[in-house]
Amino acid sequence: CCCCCCCCYYSYIFVLGTYEVKLEFPTSYPDAPPSLVFISDFYHPNVYPDGRVCMSLLHAPGDNEMEGESFDIRWKPVNRVSSIINSLLLMFMEPNFSSPANIDASVAWRQQPKEYKVKVGKLAVLAQKKFREQHSDVFIPHPDTNPSEKAMYEDDNNNNKMVSIEVWDSDSEEEDDEWGTSSDEEQD
Repeated sequence: CCCCCCCCYYSYIFVLGTYEVKLEFPTSYPDAPPSLVFISDFYHPNVYPDGRVCMSLLHAPGDNEMEGESFDIRWKPVNRVSSIINSLLLMFMEPNFSSPANIDASVAWRQQPKEYKVKVGKLAVLAQKKFREQHSDVFIPHPDTNPSEKAMYEDDNNNNKMVSIEVWDSDSEEEDDEWGTSSDEEQD
């Protein structure tokens, strides 16, 4: 089991949030895909109301004619966590409306964009607050709190386009420093 928090500064809709997600690996990994679930409340067309993420990449290998998915967009053992995170970030910006997991969120995104953004904004603020309360020991680099880091992520238009991902093993009892490395790793 691996927990992640995802701060997406690239997708303007979700910009205020630090979302906690849980990535669980089956014993048959890498032959079978992990599951990805939002622990934080998250309102998105491709996230079920219970937090499960619906992405083709996380579907079992092989063709599925009923869902219209060919093997090339489904899970393959060569995929890694970085593939999942990249797909998740793409999903933030470009939902799959043809097969929504949350019909209400899909309709709201397309037909009531202002109301959708308000709801997502409120959930983002709550997720950020909850994450900070529950995980005050986790350091997440952020361009708004570190001027030198901010300079690294500014484009020509001075728009921040950064994604910050923090990953930790939720089953480990070993303490990490603010950079996510354990004291054993530092000695190596």
